Amino acid sequence: MENRTSLRSLSPQVLLRGTFVHLPGVGPKTEEGLWRQGITSWRDFVATPRIVGMSPKRKATLDRELLTAEEELSGGHHHRLVGRFPYAELWRLYPLLEPGARFLDIETEGLSRDCCTTVVGVARPGEDPRTIVHRSLVRGQDLSRDSLEKALEGATVLVTFNGSTFDLPVLRREFGEFLPRVPHIDLRHLARKAGLTGGLKALERRLGIARDPEVQMLAGDDAVRLWRVWRAKGHKRALELLVDYNKEDVKNLAPLASILYRIMGMRHLSKIRSVAGQGPAPKHPGPKILERPDGTPVPVQTHLFHEGDTPGPA
Repeated sequence: MENRTSLRSLSPQVLLRGTFVHLPGVGPKTEEGLWRQGITSWRDFVATPRIVGMSPKRKATLDRELLTAEEELSGGHHHRLVGRFPYAELWRLYPLLEPGARFLDIETEGLSRDCCTTVVGVARPGEDPRTIVHRSLVRGQDLSRDSLEKALEGATVLVTFNGSTFDLPVLRREFGEFLPRVPHIDLRHLARKAGLTGGLKALERRLGIARDPEVQMLAGDDAVRLWRVWRAKGHKRALELLVDYNKEDVKNLAPLASILYRIMGMRHLSKIRSVAGQGPAPKHPGPKILERPDGTPVPVQTHLFHEGDTPGPA
């Protein structure tokens, strides 16, 4: 079990309620247009009678979408929210899914996707929120489809580094379609979105994430060499170093995910405040009347929204 960074400093509810890209037909430009009108939260959207560039019919449809999303968020039905967000924006849900996260990394016989898997490391949050629990699966010992399914059981999100390009395709080719159907957050892509480039070790050094000194200088080609030494000569120390190297890769995904979430989250909230400062604040005339699908009016359930969860201009 290892110490890891807490996510308590940035509320996902605040961040989620300040985004609109999960709505049908709403992209980043439309979202910025809403912020510019002073609409910086779901509550602002529903309480604003008319929105520039949006028909009343479409507005009523999106009102209902937001009320449903609010019910899902407030009720803890986070798996339902997942389907509303585009892949590139799933990071916004990470703290909500993180209790069931599975951090995953593999080692292979070579450096291409055609090589067989040698070690799979899987980590998950422990009962103590400051810790993670790690498990290593080794080829020829306990690595199998069944053991992988067991290690990933209960997952709410998969977290990898370059997993969409390497780890997951390799595992699918070798073990079939066994991966749980849950969101996948590739931290390499998220890091790039946050303006950070380089491999996992380079990002660890840049962000101050510690690695066991015994394997600190090892790289991917060393992992290949260690496996070959183990297979050819049976040197147990070579296998131990390989497993320890993989363990460091896996366990460091947790603090990296936390840091990237904070970077992206604070950048998002800062952008909302910056853009919203260019336009007038929305006026709230009181509960707006929505229409049900059959045309009958229904008042907005304003009690669903929480004061203090509005990331508007400071």
